[in-house]
Amino acid sequence: MDCMVKLLDALAECGESAMIYKGHRIVWANGPFAALFERTVEECEGLEIIELCHNESIEMIRDFMHRRAHGDSDVPCTYSAAFRSASRPRMMLTLTVIKLAKMHDAVLVILHETE
Repeated sequence: MDCMVKLLDALAECGESAMIYKGHRIVWANGPFAALFERTVEECEGLEIIELCHNESIEMIRDFMHRRAHGDSDVPCTYSAAFRSASRPRMMLTLTVIKLAKMHDAVLVILHETE
């Protein structure tokens, strides 16, 4: 588990916004991720991912998470979706999603703003 925190820290040093989730909840998040959503790292951890999604992307994100959890290899690794923060009702992000099989099906997500 410590290696995942180190990975998130390394991504943060490069300015990359990233988090790791398991099930439907964020397990770890780095500083750039927390800043993107106007929260602290501690506030992000344990948060349900759907709470950050804009209404237009909720069903797609739920579908992708469900299919990924069940081993569907046709789920895209990179895609765009709408999210929201306290001051931004809609922000488009590109997500790169990597399933971490050795970490008991945890998933690494790297996010970039597209607008």
